[in-house]
Amino acid sequence: MNSQSQPHDNKPQYNSVMMALGQFEFTVKGTQYQQLRTSMGWRWEKRDRDNRRPALQFNGPDLTSKTLSISVYPEQKTDLDRLSKLEQMGNTGTPMRLIGGTPSGGADLGLWVIEKLERTDQFFTDNGIPLEVKASLTIKEYGEDEPQTQ
Repeated sequence: MNSQSQPHDNKPQYNSVMMALGQFEFTVKGTQYQQLRTSMGWRWEKRDRDNRRPALQFNGPDLTSKTLSISVYPEQKTDLDRLSKLEQMGNTGTPMRLIGGTPSGGADLGLWVIEKLERTDQFFTDNGIPLEVKASLTIKEYGEDEPQTQ
């Protein structure tokens, strides 16, 4: 091996981004989520019928939502601003691309909107700075503008 050569590492290289919503990245070393809950539903419309009980008519799948349980352990001032960035993104009312992290890069999950952000600060220093920030972020599919073809 010459002096310019680097030893080859045979370990797989993994992307450190768990998921990205627009420009906001959830990472193991930054803003991370400990739990990801996905909720799916289906739309049924009640139809009245003469002299009979109503019936339900299937209208297709509903929008999927995801709830992320987030933890931030602030070590510097910028760590405290991370959830504020999510709040600002939600205030724009703009659908954002959701990319799910995979070992090979990412999977495009379509356009999503921020529906709700709840934050809890706990374990404070003497000057009121939280040592742990927990949050719950709920996002929902925006929905495709084009009808699905089958």
